[in-house]
Amino acid sequence: MRGMFGLGRDNTLVWWSLLLWGLGGGLYVYINPLYIKSLGASPTDIGLALSIANAAMMLTYLPAGFLSDRTSRRKNLVVGWVMGVVGTLLVAVAPDWRWLIPGLVISYMSGFVMPALQSYVLAAGRTGDAKRTYTLVMAAYSIGTVPSPLIGGWIGQMWGLRAVYLVATVLYALSTVVMFLIAEQPVPAPSRTGNYRTVLRNRRFMVLCLVFTAILSVFYLGVSFAPNYLEEVVGLKIESIGALGVAAALGSSVLAIVLSSARIPRRLGVLLSQGSILTSFLLLLYAPALPFLALAFFLRGGYSSGGSLLTTWLGETLDPETMGRGFGIYNTIYSVGLTVVPYVAGWLYAGQPALPFLLAAALLVPTMLLILFLPQYQPIPKPHAPVQGGPNA
Repeated sequence: MRGMFGLGRDNTLVWWSLLLWGLGGGLYVYINPLYIKSLGASPTDIGLALSIANAAMMLTYLPAGFLSDRTSRRKNLVVGWVMGVVGTLLVAVAPDWRWLIPGLVISYMSGFVMPALQSYVLAAGRTGDAKRTYTLVMAAYSIGTVPSPLIGGWIGQMWGLRAVYLVATVLYALSTVVMFLIAEQPVPAPSRTGNYRTVLRNRRFMVLCLVFTAILSVFYLGVSFAPNYLEEVVGLKIESIGALGVAAALGSSVLAIVLSSARIPRRLGVLLSQGSILTSFLLLLYAPALPFLALAFFLRGGYSSGGSLLTTWLGETLDPETMGRGFGIYNTIYSVGLTVVPYVAGWLYAGQPALPFLLAAALLVPTMLLILFLPQYQPIPKPHAPVQGGPNA
């Protein structure tokens, strides 16, 4: 079965599940720091809460990578989706920012599914079409976030920010129902080479891990406190911030489709995504009029599209036996950056609100040079791995 966009049945179902998840996540993704602030948190408290949540997520990735290679990826995905529902509900009912942390931790820990999700989508795709398949499937989340930030801002203005998270919980539950419908994939048989030691000795993979982590951490440094900056410095209301979130979601969707084109080499696509983020930060700081801010948030979509391109680049350095473990290591290293960056951003913001964006813009230049001069690694062969059981095992 070809499925939508030629993705196949299972990747089409993952697409719809991610679309619903994006609808839910987009309701609050651009006002999340404002909600934490409304519960009594200072800028450093906000950074601390997000850092704790990211640290919890980081600790899940290595065991998650092992589970992705040795157990049912489908079951891992379903468990992670359910955790996301529970965590968001706890966030919605938290009476204080300290009580919000357990919900944030559970919600972020649901990110342990990333190695399984990345492996599942790549394994379910057609050979030789990894960049297009992965980017299109992951773009579903961005498409889901197109209308939801505006809706989330409106809900927050009418009924309070807590209501935004309750509606998101319902949409997450619907997304989980769709995820239940995907099929099992064969589990690679155990082998002497399919272990973490093999991945750590994969020089190509480890070099790319470190470079890509640096790039995405710089992106995140300039993104973390954008809602607070818009409210406290620019003077925008919550519904206006939600409207800018729509522009960001449109940017993520459009840039993901454009940059995944076979006509654009992956290296150039990553450089274009970095350039869009750099322009976004500069517009945010030096052109705070609403039309320019809308353009800034549209260009901010290079964050997710660039991240997808980097993931497919990494996937070409891994074989089927180590793919889950490889992505587990990558997500762990990346999460170290995500754990440190929010606290650093909060500390910088408390000193001078423009500092996180200025530093991120300055650091983007050397990371672009890293991509420009990174050696061109050839994809490793993808032999058919022996499997245990059938598709329903």
